Amino acid sequence: MKAYGKNIRISPKKLRVIAEIVRGQDASEALKFLKFAPKK
Repeated sequence: MKAYGKNIRISPKKLRVIAEIVRGQDASEALKFLKFAPKK
């Protein structure tokens, strides 16, 4: 599965860090993490 973000206003470095952590998790677990993630 691939996701493309064309109009995301976040640097690729920050996004990559978050994506590495969230990748492979269930959707509910990922949302819990993203709710409190320091880099938004």
